[in-house]
Amino acid sequence: MVKSRRFIYLHITFFLLLIYAYQDIKSSANIGLRDADRSMVHLMLFIVIVVLGIYFIYTLFTKGIVLDSIKCSLWLITGWMLFVSIIQGADAWLTTVQLGLSVLWIFIYHFGKNYFVVNQKAWLVIMKWMVVLFLFYVFSSVYAIYNISSTYGKIPVINLSYYVIVFFPWISLMSNKTIKNMFYLFILIIVLVSFKRGVIIVFPLMLITYSLTKAKIEKRKITGIGKTILIVVSFLCGLLIVDSFTGGFLFNRFIPEALSTGSGRSTLYSYALDNIMNRSFIDLMIGYGCGSSVQYLGTSAHNEWLEFTFNFGIIGLILYAVLLFNLLFRGRRLIKERSSYSPAYMAIMTYMFIVGLYGSFYFTHSTLYVMAFFGVVEGLTINEKRVKKEEGVV
Repeated sequence: MVKSRRFIYLHITFFLLLIYAYQDIKSSANIGLRDADRSMVHLMLFIVIVVLGIYFIYTLFTKGIVLDSIKCSLWLITGWMLFVSIIQGADAWLTTVQLGLSVLWIFIYHFGKNYFVVNQKAWLVIMKWMVVLFLFYVFSSVYAIYNISSTYGKIPVINLSYYVIVFFPWISLMSNKTIKNMFYLFILIIVLVSFKRGVIIVFPLMLITYSLTKAKIEKRKITGIGKTILIVVSFLCGLLIVDSFTGGFLFNRFIPEALSTGSGRSTLYSYALDNIMNRSFIDLMIGYGCGSSVQYLGTSAHNEWLEFTFNFGIIGLILYAVLLFNLLFRGRRLIKERSSYSPAYMAIMTYMFIVGLYGSFYFTHSTLYVMAFFGVVEGLTINEKRVKKEEGVV
């Protein structure tokens, strides 16, 4: 009873996150819906922000202001987004939604980090909830495949596969090898049958990064190289099998003609760059504010560097680059300390960098689990250092 009371806030938070995830998928084009009502998603987003905000304010009063480089970067980005949107008179609704997501990243990172510092035994509880959320997205992806194929009579390209692969670092930290390997297989299957070029490119790169980083901290470079070759060969074999079952559909998505257009990205990039290069000096520096890419281009820029430049100018681009640099610096520090979390950390960093080159990262709902992971790893690392210090190891 005492243990359940101790984690009651944790259970409430994750239960709300599950409802938020359900509402997001339920009304999403990712499962084949068009023009669905998204009001419940935004309501749940607001509720989750409020609940996590309560914890943020509570720790603010009990522990004072404790900032780290990652949290500072997130606050600077959020503050700059608000400033530019007010100055430029950006769309109020788009500003509210994007600011809400940016604040959510701050709160979920803060929650993950600080909750572990106080509650060292919360790991199993959080992992159980992460398993629930992971399986929810796996089943949602399977449903999307069925719904899109049956509704539109075509081979579906599943965007939800991104929501599945962001759980890879969480799963890699599981202690039960049987369950972990089974979940790895789930991810691999979803990736292979998603037919999503970005996912098919980024996931093996995450695996390779994970394998090489693990080999480095364990000082087994030969083993790391061998595993990397095995990963590449196995993944290619999987692609060949799927391609054969789809009559060449999968590999046709990777022919030069298809890649050169990138689902219209080349035209989109051209329009975005033309708009940016013809701005006044002030607009070039500060951008047009939240959601301006959607208003001017009809969609996001599908490149995070271009998106930040378009919406928040050169200054916004610099702030985004600083965030990535701080995260990369943390990952490098974990490797240097031979932390067991470093392989998973660098794998999700690979995800961030690669996806940011051809798609959206900062303003997508799946980023919630990435920012939570960064916060949790920070909290776990602080606890481990404290335990070693108390034991006289450090």
